[in-house]
Amino acid sequence: MLSSDLKSLGRMTADKRSMGILPMLHGRDARATFIALMGARRRARIVVLLAAALLCAIGAAMARAQAPGVPLVAMEPVGRLEGPPTDAMAQPTDVVVAPLGTIWVLDGVNMRLAAFAKDRRFERYVPLPGFPFENRLPVGLGIEPSGRLLVGDRDQGHILILQADGAFGTTIPIPVAAGERPADPTDLAPSGTGQSLWVVDNDNHCVKEIDLAGRLLRRIGREGEGAGEMRYPSTLALAADGGLAVVDVLNARVDRFDAQGAVLAPIGARGVTPGTFYRPKGIARDRAGRFHVTDSFTGVVRTFGPDGRLIGVWGAKGAPLRLRAPASVFVDDAGLVYVVEMLSNAVTIWREAGR
Repeated sequence: MLSSDLKSLGRMTADKRSMGILPMLHGRDARATFIALMGARRRARIVVLLAAALLCAIGAAMARAQAPGVPLVAMEPVGRLEGPPTDAMAQPTDVVVAPLGTIWVLDGVNMRLAAFAKDRRFERYVPLPGFPFENRLPVGLGIEPSGRLLVGDRDQGHILILQADGAFGTTIPIPVAAGERPADPTDLAPSGTGQSLWVVDNDNHCVKEIDLAGRLLRRIGREGEGAGEMRYPSTLALAADGGLAVVDVLNARVDRFDAQGAVLAPIGARGVTPGTFYRPKGIARDRAGRFHVTDSFTGVVRTFGPDGRLIGVWGAKGAPLRLRAPASVFVDDAGLVYVVEMLSNAVTIWREAGR
């Protein structure tokens, strides 16, 4: 079963569904294989780890190829979030930090959230309401200024709203138009007004702004490779001026839009040189307006200015850093950067040297 999938390694990890049980697959192949594997989860995890090891080796070679002359953003590790040794997280996919300091990690394979205290001690797991589901695991997590949590329910096409303590609140349906596939929310964020939510709809190749009743306000993007078009977007970040930056996985770039939805010049392009991507995955904006973008295949994180120009690649001790399948990324109010490392079953915490 795996051999046919490994033949397509050159087009791997097409969308954020790869941030769960099957990081090497995408599209219909991932869906069919995922359903087949759910009855034998232990075997599936072994298959995933074997394939992931091969991918890491390929990614390492690609990262080494781009090392000479790379501008570096010097980073320092300051912490690491892991579950208990006897009940570890399994390929976590997203992380947010609440206003009062609780750190929430989405452990979708185990259909739960992990809560860590402000001092980074593990506190508890919170089961996700309504799970388990058969086909599509949750991968996207967002947070409102109030501390309410937003979880993308990919199986039912809803947003789960959880209270600040993780207790279930309500659900918001994600609208789909005639001819669209079922909604596939892979990332979520409150708008600047607080009266609406942005949703990355991976399978429909767009982002949607919806109100709190689930009514569509705006739809940005459609399937394609041209300006303003997307192919399996995964995550998003709000720009300081209200615009959007959307990680466009298969087009290997970050699509940008102004506050009115007009298309701006994208960030990056396909490649393995410093300002390009192979499989971009996560994005976050820091207090200076810069964007940090992960590449899950090469394992590097790149930092771009508010204008989209490359500032540098994360590095330490004079060499580029390589993380283990970095996925989503989050910047807290203190400027610390949290990166989900799927294949480490952990979240690593970083700060920029000298800041």
